[in-house]
Amino acid sequence: MKEFQEKKKFRKLLYSKGVLLLLIVILFFAVRSSFGVYEKSKESGINLEISKKQLADLNARQQALAVKILDLKTEEGVEKDIREQFRVAKPGEKMIVIVDSNSSSSPESESKNQSLWSKFLGIFGISN
Repeated sequence: MKEFQEKKKFRKLLYSKGVLLLLIVILFFAVRSSFGVYEKSKESGINLEISKKQLADLNARQQALAVKILDLKTEEGVEKDIREQFRVAKPGEKMIVIVDSNSSSSPESESKNQSLWSKFLGIFGISN
C-alpha cells in the first residue's frame, strides 16, 4: 500500500502545475534556440552561394589576367597595350581621331540658343 501511495505522490508531484510550467518554459527555450540555429543555417547557405559565385568570378578574372600576362610577354602585346591606353603612334605614322559631331555641341550652347518660350514648353515636355 505504501508503494501505491508513493507512486501516487510522485505522479501528483510530476503532474503539478509548477512542474508543467517548468517543462513549458524549457520547451519554449528549446524551440527558440532551434529556430535561431535554423535561421543561421539558412543565412550560411546564402553566404555559401555568394562565396561560390565570387570564387567563380575570381577564377574567371585570374584566367583573363593570365592571358593578358602572356600577351604582355611578347613585344607585339606590349605595343598593342601601349597604343590602346595612351593613343600613341610610332615615328613616321599618322593618327586619325574621329570625333562625333553630336558630342561636340555642349548643352550650354543649346540652352543659350533657346528662347524663353521654348524653355517654358520644355518644362512640360512639349517641343516646337
